[in-house]
Amino acid sequence: MADNMKCWKITDEADAAGQAVIRVGTSTYALQDATEEEIWTGKIWQAVWCVEREYMVQVCGPDAPRGYWDRRSETERISFDELIFCGGECIGIYHNECTMLFDDENTHSQKKWLGEVITGPERSIDVYDYYNLKRSKLQ
Repeated sequence: MADNMKCWKITDEADAAGQAVIRVGTSTYALQDATEEEIWTGKIWQAVWCVEREYMVQVCGPDAPRGYWDRRSETERISFDELIFCGGECIGIYHNECTMLFDDENTHSQKKWLGEVITGPERSIDVYDYYNLKRSKLQ
């Protein structure tokens, strides 16, 4: 068993004072030491699920006479300390400030606002990263 592996687990608000917490429904979760069973279960879930991040990049230069925005994507690995456990079961992940639950498809696609980019006089665009929870292609 690996020492000091942590995962998100239900906690009492008073016990979580001073540490980072997330809320899923009416429950509060904090990073806590993982049990041997949670580590084993978590490694399976890490192999089954991944997160695809989509983002925009500005393309300009000699090959692009007019600058444009291009959408790109990359698959991101889920680290063990992003896993959320409830009653010994792995129920989801907390990845880059997005809570995604495996059994709730409404949480599988989320966007995170990064900021505003000025594109011209009195013009701007909002920039987002989009996160999509997906089954790994390794399966």
